[in-house]
Amino acid sequence: MQVLSSTKDIWERVCRTDEVTFAVPYGVKIRGLSIGIFRTDAGLYAVDNICPHEYALLTNGWVEGEVVECPLHEAKFCLKSGECLGGPTSLPVKTYAVKDENGHVVVSLPSE
Repeated sequence: MQVLSSTKDIWERVCRTDEVTFAVPYGVKIRGLSIGIFRTDAGLYAVDNICPHEYALLTNGWVEGEVVECPLHEAKFCLKSGECLGGPTSLPVKTYAVKDENGHVVVSLPSE
């Protein structure tokens, strides 16, 4: 589970922890950002929810281990690092620190 954040970041509550399952990630728009929350065996991950190749929500894609595949053109991204692992783009997705706090998923977002 990612927990590192900048001291200038703001922790925002985005959903209840039980709303994010292994089978169904959670997509949210918050503070002008579209973020996908994913649950894996390793914990919770938060990444930009929009594929950088073409507009598609990664939360509509397929998750295997710590990799999400875009539903449009099969671009694959590491949920831990955001690195693009293949497909029609080499652009990464931004990752966000995330944690479970008293039954709620909270994400560290830039203050600006």
